Amino acid sequence: MKENKFPPGWNEKRVQSVIDYYENQTEDEAVAEAEAGLQDESVTLMEVPTELVPIVSELIIAQRKSRSRPQKNKRFRTSSLRSILDFPRSKEWTSRWVHHS
Repeated sequence: MKENKFPPGWNEKRVQSVIDYYENQTEDEAVAEAEAGLQDESVTLMEVPTELVPIVSELIIAQRKSRSRPQKNKRFRTSSLRSILDFPRSKEWTSRWVHHS
């Protein structure tokens, strides 16, 4: 049998408690939770082209890591930024971006 591997700070008991929470949540509770998330001004929801998701995820992880440890010289990881800037944009993607902005 395959042994489950959990992220740091997680174990089978914690995973099961999350599963139980969502399996026992009523539809009204789920809607209220989703709406509360939309009211959180520290979070922004946006449409990201699927092919950019790994890059955006990397940027978010890098930002979280930089917040969690003190740094003398804050430097942004330019390789990720270059990847975004060099990303080939199709005419359709550019037009959707302009219309949604």
